[in-house]
Amino acid sequence: MWQPPHEKTKFNIPRTTLPLWRKIVFSLLGVAALSLLVYGIWYVTRISSLTISEITVVGGETISHEDVTKAVEDQLLGSFYRLVPKRFVWSYPEENVYAAVMAIPRVKQAAVERDGTTLAIAFEEYLPFALWCAEPSSPE
Repeated sequence: MWQPPHEKTKFNIPRTTLPLWRKIVFSLLGVAALSLLVYGIWYVTRISSLTISEITVVGGETISHEDVTKAVEDQLLGSFYRLVPKRFVWSYPEENVYAAVMAIPRVKQAAVERDGTTLAIAFEEYLPFALWCAEPSSPE
């Protein structure tokens, strides 16, 4: 049976292969756009004006501020999905930071606030009413 010849396009490509070329071109453009978007997110979330750079601790009498700072620093290590660092100001783990401060023995109350790139931790602690000695002291 006789069939008409394939229609040719302006670039001398048979019209039946055009959908395959379109799929390839659009797939490559889609992968390039997705890669550019992921790189843009990675880059923007690491700009110094958008990451927490300083932790200030206020309050407490007997609890070391360095211990509180270390507990907060431990919560800010790493990243979400290996893409957004936990120090990113819009998505830092505020609940985890608060829980880490409250997990320190003798902490009564805590508050976590962010002001720009500074994370401020304010806490109160339980103060002992009396000192308990395990062994009686010997008079000298």
